Amino acid sequence: MYCSGEPGNIHHIIGKTNNQPPLVKAENSDFAMVKTGHGKPFKANQPKGVSYTDDGVSFDETALGSAVLNGTMTCTQWED
Repeated sequence: MYCSGEPGNIHHIIGKTNNQPPLVKAENSDFAMVKTGHGKPFKANQPKGVSYTDDGVSFDETALGSAVLNGTMTCTQWED
């Protein structure tokens, strides 16, 4: 997980595996995106079910297009 900002004030958090889908990105509580394949990503402004901690973000039944996110992403690398 790649994060920008600082603990307690995350600006962006991006989860990816070898730069290939699936890819999950969240920006504060304003925006979230998931890309599950080689098609267009599913995006939402101010999605429901997103909560931030000091070092990550949790998704609780967060609907992004046909994808539903459940789980937690914890920052493992900080940039900025």
